[in-house]
Amino acid sequence: MSPNSHFWLRFVAVFLILALYLVPRGWLKPTGWFEAAPEAPVAHR
Repeated sequence: MSPNSHFWLRFVAVFLILALYLVPRGWLKPTGWFEAAPEAPVAHR
């Protein structure tokens, strides 16, 4: 494995972890990615 591909693997991993950490808390609100918000769970419909 070349150092460049290893760098991209770490970059993608950190990005995914940050996205999974920030999105449920409402800090990142990408339009159209998450239709069901954590504050409005589907089970309570």
